[in-house]
Amino acid sequence: MPSVEGVKPWYRQPWLWFVLTPVMASMVVGSSFAIISAYTFDGVVKDEYRIAAKDTLAVTAKTDKAQSLGLHATVKLDDMTGEIVADLQSTQISFDYPQTLLLDIVHPTDQHGDLLQPLRQVAGGHYIGQLGHTLLGKRYLVLHPQDDSWRVQAELHPPYTKPVTLTPQRFN
Repeated sequence: MPSVEGVKPWYRQPWLWFVLTPVMASMVVGSSFAIISAYTFDGVVKDEYRIAAKDTLAVTAKTDKAQSLGLHATVKLDDMTGEIVADLQSTQISFDYPQTLLLDIVHPTDQHGDLLQPLRQVAGGHYIGQLGHTLLGKRYLVLHPQDDSWRVQAELHPPYTKPVTLTPQRFN
């Protein structure tokens, strides 16, 4: 009969820690992921969708309206002065240019990085506004009137010195 003096307590057995270490590590990592996902909401979708049955469909009514009006815009951002200059053009002669346009500057991954800048009309389809913050990284530009009846959009990549053409197309 083996002596009791030579047997180690259960918590000092190496095989036990060999089995329990991966289990405890996965519990710590899994709990960390659960806590992080609960406290950080990534509201990154800045487009319009509707749910049909179990499928998600893009709603393209606003881009279709801009396309039927023949709208496109050129936007230039000046990082030094913070000035935004937009030139809106339409192929329709009778197009009534709105007094105010809204420029959504959308961060692709962080909802808190989104900016909404009003642009006021100075002449015809020429609009100006002021940029509130310095931009860093890739952005999406969405130009639309206050009634949100149409929109034109484009991707913006640094450096921001070049003019960007906004068209009625969807983001990829």
